[in-house]
Amino acid sequence: MSDDLMRFSKEDGDDAGKSAMDRPLSWKVLITDDEQDVHSATAFALRNTNILGRGLEFLHAKSAAEAFRLLRDHDDIAVVLLDVVMETPNAGLDLVAKIRNELGNHEVRIILRTGQPNQAPEIEVIRDYDINDYKLKSELTQNKLYAALTTAIRSYQQIKVIESGRLGLMKMISACSDLMTRKGLSDFAEGVIIQLTALLSAPPEGLICVRRHGDQEQSETDIIAAAGHYRVLMEHPLIELDEDTVKKLILESLENQKNVFGESGAALYLGRTERGDMSCYVSGVSGVRDTERQLLEIFVNKFSVLVGHVHELETLRERAEKKH
Repeated sequence: MSDDLMRFSKEDGDDAGKSAMDRPLSWKVLITDDEQDVHSATAFALRNTNILGRGLEFLHAKSAAEAFRLLRDHDDIAVVLLDVVMETPNAGLDLVAKIRNELGNHEVRIILRTGQPNQAPEIEVIRDYDINDYKLKSELTQNKLYAALTTAIRSYQQIKVIESGRLGLMKMISACSDLMTRKGLSDFAEGVIIQLTALLSAPPEGLICVRRHGDQEQSETDIIAAAGHYRVLMEHPLIELDEDTVKKLILESLENQKNVFGESGAALYLGRTERGDMSCYVSGVSGVRDTERQLLEIFVNKFSVLVGHVHELETLRERAEKKH
């Protein structure tokens, strides 16, 4: 990448304007400026740029009001390249306050760009506003823009990982409390599916299977809990499931007593109970990060302990019912 000053040409890069569906693995960058040449030059300068393993997807706003609407509608924007002077002399600075306070978005990284440094002195702006970088348009080169974006995106990624871990831990604590109130292993297991999919931000679609000790065939593997479209298979043998990929993942998980991750789902080994080995399949799961896998390991280990408690409660309840 050359270090020449960016020329604010009217030529757009080929990647500008593509949707997230076209490029799912990308970082969203919102360019906010009332000059079309700035939009064109920025997209052109960063065309085909790859940062931390992903490309860039550009969103465009020519006013603070338009930028606010885009930020409200897209909660996964990583960086805002923000001009100061637009519809008002302080439109950009006013937008910073609205992003942080009205939207409550403290994750997006904001790089302030100005062509009029006297309008927004750097020291005062950095001191008084929650921005992450301050650049003069006149000194912004391709390399400097790339470096600023890389720093901002790396910071955004770290914040998202920390937040994901925090929310995941909260969900797990809530899950353990909720699951202990469920009566019966089947209801209990269904709750596990719901909580696991919530942990992975996936739709509540999945099933839990038990394979009796010593049995190696899928015909001896029963579906004891299900959620979503799998509910019709409750209390049916696994062999009746017509999704071969799902069956393969579950059987591999049971046979090797481990978690198995596929392209569109995961089979999680839940441990051994009095009824047999148990595995939970959750669909809609792809690209699971290391932090999420660690959370899943903790959840699964916790589940194995809780299953033993549920069995004890079930046994005590059955004995009490027999006495009466």
